[in-house]
Amino acid sequence: VRTAPPTAAAAQRGGQASPLVGFHADDSEEGMFVNVASAHLGPQTPTRGGGGGSQFAASSELAMQPADTRNILNAARAALCSLKGNKATSPNQDRAICASLGGGLLGVHAVLDGHGESGHDVSNICVDLLPKMALRALAIAAKAQEAAQAKAQSGAQEAVGALGIGTGTGVSGAVGSVSPKPATGVEGPNPQDASSSSFAANMATDWWRESLISAFRDLHGFLASLSTEIVSPGFSEAVAASNGGGGGAKNARPLRLPTIDSRTSGTTATLVISLPQQRLLVAHVGDSRGVIGIRPKNAAGPWRVSDLTRDHKPDLPDENTRIEHAGATVVGVGVPPNATHRVFSAHQTWPSINMSRSLGDLHAHSQGLTCIPEVLLTDPLWNDAEEEAVLVLASDGIWDVVPPAAAIQIVAQATAQSRDPSVALAHAAYERWGWRGLQGNYSDDITALVRFL
Repeated sequence: VRTAPPTAAAAQRGGQASPLVGFHADDSEEGMFVNVASAHLGPQTPTRGGGGGSQFAASSELAMQPADTRNILNAARAALCSLKGNKATSPNQDRAICASLGGGLLGVHAVLDGHGESGHDVSNICVDLLPKMALRALAIAAKAQEAAQAKAQSGAQEAVGALGIGTGTGVSGAVGSVSPKPATGVEGPNPQDASSSSFAANMATDWWRESLISAFRDLHGFLASLSTEIVSPGFSEAVAASNGGGGGAKNARPLRLPTIDSRTSGTTATLVISLPQQRLLVAHVGDSRGVIGIRPKNAAGPWRVSDLTRDHKPDLPDENTRIEHAGATVVGVGVPPNATHRVFSAHQTWPSINMSRSLGDLHAHSQGLTCIPEVLLTDPLWNDAEEEAVLVLASDGIWDVVPPAAAIQIVAQATAQSRDPSVALAHAAYERWGWRGLQGNYSDDITALVRFL
């Protein structure tokens, strides 16, 4: 299920909710990723039967009726709401998606916040492609890990036999496991830190990180290729010809890619995959934050709230260093509570950007921005027998005005009152934007994805 705002600025008024659309895919084409993810990213868990094809192919998607879409969300204990901000010149540029694989064994959640003149086009294509590219990359890498593990075990057995030791116990301990070693909770060592002892011990253990990085990088490259058509008309036809679209096939239709200008437009992207045994796999660029709340079941006590992501802002020391190495500078603009930091270069002819990682934004990427996500694989975060957990992903239209602890409380209270928690959170944020008294009663686009895990 994903949000589907209209792409014309005048098609929605400020504060109006965007429609949701749902699609159903044949589960047989999910099978490979569900099986390998269960084996390599979490303890062995029974899964529904599914195909074991050589790759995670794009499945045939069938549109669902609106009533079915609502029922699916309710059954998954999930909710989505996206409100257009009070701005006359652009449509709602936020996008969100929530999906379930393997009968609920895995969950896929993403929020994207487009920016720039074509930001809605960028976020719209990315919300469709990023989950599929990420799942495909993970599936292919996990299958490769299976093959490598089998080869290593076979080689060890042969070596043991050649030494005349026999094939007794101890070989598996010598070979080791290629399953990733989890980080220590949401505040533990970052799996991207190559010096972390948890991950430096075996280079193969971070295959899932490299898979997600490649998905983000490939998607960013695809956006660059779509932008090439703007400055080099005919590029898509050339791509078609190079891929066999020309030549002997007289009736072959040339490949026509959509033209999306990502030079000064882009999107944030926060992707969270819920895994068996209360673990989460998180990858993100930008400032669409992910938050988790945990508390004892059947308790009215406070929630334990933790950030799953950090906002990628250019004034962060490590981000600032990368930007300055690229020859750009970070400047502060505005006054609190509307102060921000932006990336700027001398003689710059495009709008300055207020984040340090994104998809698209090709000009800004020449100033030190990157599409490489931060990736986190958590330990089990809660005890499912004794605790409940809720995941909230949202655009900065939420986080600029609602602190994480307050967001979790709003969501929990709405759920206890049998109200839609995403709607309650989005409208609370919209009201708080009004308190700011900005010119034209301005508010950003507001998107909230809520999933009780």
